[in-house]
Amino acid sequence: IREVLHKEEELLGKNHPDTVSTRMNLSMILKNMERFEEALKIGREVLEGYKELYGENHPGTVKAISNVAGILGDLERYEEELVLEEEVLNKYNELLGSEHPETINAASCLVTTLVELDYYESALELQRQVVATQQELLGEEHPDTIDAMELLAWILYDMDENEEALIYAQKVYDYYKANAEKDDENLIDARELLEEIRKGC
Repeated sequence: IREVLHKEEELLGKNHPDTVSTRMNLSMILKNMERFEEALKIGREVLEGYKELYGENHPGTVKAISNVAGILGDLERYEEELVLEEEVLNKYNELLGSEHPETINAASCLVTTLVELDYYESALELQRQVVATQQELLGEEHPDTIDAMELLAWILYDMDENEEALIYAQKVYDYYKANAEKDDENLIDARELLEEIRKGC
């Protein structure tokens, strides 16, 4: 892919849409290979390319910001990641609305980073919004809603809000008990979470 990128840069220029797209693919390949510093450098080049081509508020630009944020997370540079993820969430709210899947995903990513930084109050507030939105849009037993409730249960448990954590953990466990095989990893994790919270009650 480096050869393809080099040829495109020569023939089309560094900021041609095809060149920028190829550069983004290279960044993601490097990320998957855990070559995070290289991925970050190229990801930032991609972001600048999108800004020049489409402007600050184009969905492609926002996606490029999100990609850079994810790589910063891989490098455990969480404060930097947090700043970009807040920008991504704000832009998706403006561009797509609070109920769009991309916006909900951006909120979930931000919650995870807030937890990494021990900003539990902010994480809890945002994750409650995520769960409420998923419940309204997808229903109580949609897999995405279950995932959101599981994360909410963990946050509540970490904050010693065990009684409320137990409510969500029970829902998650009941869902997987009804829908998963006995050796399913999700069911095992849900059972362990439920048992852990019960110990604290």
